[in-house]
Amino acid sequence: MAIIIAFIIFVAAFQQSLSGFGFSLGAMPILVQLVGIQLAAPWWLC
Repeated sequence: MAIIIAFIIFVAAFQQSLSGFGFSLGAMPILVQLVGIQLAAPWWLC
């Protein structure tokens, strides 16, 4: 599971370096499906 999450974050970072956005459109929907909204977007980071 950790390798999959690391790969998703790597792809999102690469996408962000190319286009200027990546985490919000690429990583977050996939991470929410894998680990849930509470872990993907903790309240203390918002």
